[in-house]
Amino acid sequence: MEQALAYTMALMSPNRTNRILMLTDGWPTTPLDQAAEQLIQSRIPVDYRLSVTFREADIRIEQIRTPARIRPGEAFILEATLAGPPGPAITVPWQISKNGGAPLRGTATLLNGKATVRLADRLSTPGCSAYEMTITPQNDPIPENNRAVSFLEVTGGNGVLLLSGYDRDPLAPFLEAQGFRVQQPPGLNRLDARHLSGVGLVIINNLSASSVPPDFLHALDYYVREQGGGLLMCGGRHSFGSGGYFSSPIDELLPVSMEMKKDKMKLMTAMSIVLDRSGSMSCSVPGGKTKMDLANAGTCQTISLLSDQDLISVHAVDSEPHPIVTLSSLGPNRKKMISSVSRIASMGGGIFIGAGLKAGWRELQRSVAGTRHLLLFADADDSEEPADYRETLKEMVKEGATVSVIALGTEKSADAGLLREIAELGRGRIFFCDRPGISPASLHRKPSAWPGPPSSGNAPSCAARLAGFKLQPASRNGPLP
Repeated sequence: MEQALAYTMALMSPNRTNRILMLTDGWPTTPLDQAAEQLIQSRIPVDYRLSVTFREADIRIEQIRTPARIRPGEAFILEATLAGPPGPAITVPWQISKNGGAPLRGTATLLNGKATVRLADRLSTPGCSAYEMTITPQNDPIPENNRAVSFLEVTGGNGVLLLSGYDRDPLAPFLEAQGFRVQQPPGLNRLDARHLSGVGLVIINNLSASSVPPDFLHALDYYVREQGGGLLMCGGRHSFGSGGYFSSPIDELLPVSMEMKKDKMKLMTAMSIVLDRSGSMSCSVPGGKTKMDLANAGTCQTISLLSDQDLISVHAVDSEPHPIVTLSSLGPNRKKMISSVSRIASMGGGIFIGAGLKAGWRELQRSVAGTRHLLLFADADDSEEPADYRETLKEMVKEGATVSVIALGTEKSADAGLLREIAELGRGRIFFCDRPGISPASLHRKPSAWPGPPSSGNAPSCAARLAGFKLQPASRNGPLP
């Protein structure tokens, strides 16, 4: 009946008034959901007339079910539901054939008008298979519903894509012994959606999210939800939440919570950025930029590199601090924050260092993140009014926070000594920067390859390095780590 309705609608002209009359016994052998949806969308009214039969005595196949899709060699259950009149038990002969082959025969006993037939089967050849069931009850008034067909697809191949943090993953030989073709791509950084072709299962074994390209993780979501692919995650500390998969594209696919509860706070970073916007920040530097341009670019780069769960605040400071971004999570706000910071302009006057440090520290005190860090962008030639900065820094260090400084100038600048002292008392680091260029290579080095704090550099790359490090207390008697 569903096919008849679809065929009828295809013949109808959209420029004419259409109407359908159905003559039916009211017992379709296939669902009419799809046809009903098409009729509603087409706004075609349907009239029906039921044929007069002794429906009370009808014995029929209500439904025959198989999986829509299986792997080669995978066992599955075929289940057929029979229905008939309530009352005494009725024995009904049935037969089921596969792809038109020799049928398998049996009988089903209807108790209170219900019976279920279940059969197990296994298919190894890729392609589509049809299971047809017929019943032959005696004296049945409606023989048209005594036949039903179910189709299933055997997908091609039995490949497994194994993404592992081990050089020799112990899962590989085990899976191969079970008849699976195991693929282990050598270059994980080149993974993309093409690697999912012909693969029925993806296993991520003790491999951190940072080792897998984000585009591939997004492809996995479609692969599982829309294509019916399998996904298994196993392993140790580099899997699940501790491996960085919390709020990743595959977080919702797995039946476990990725949230690390208490550990989550330990892994979060709260950063307060204090920007000098005094009159001296409008001075030009080599490359046609101003010091304000350097500070804005460095702040935007830092915002770009922090994770979605991290928190950030930004203050622009002249004779008093002006909040640009109040302490908030980067996840949904990153683009808006970058847009606001990039428009900060030099407004004249001097920078009151003490007031800026206090404003940034007040923001950090609102956070319970495991790492709390204040990043100060200041003009090394014009930093004034430090006020009681030593007391502020002492309180910050006592409560586990750290302070680093990007000094826009050189080590010979007038206020270089003050800014160096702030970084030392804040148990952080200092970078002197007066060049506007952004070095992409320096932003993509592994932490182990980064050198110690340079004597000069550029604001954006220095900010990026500070954002990428977990800062440790500096020794008062030796060089900064």
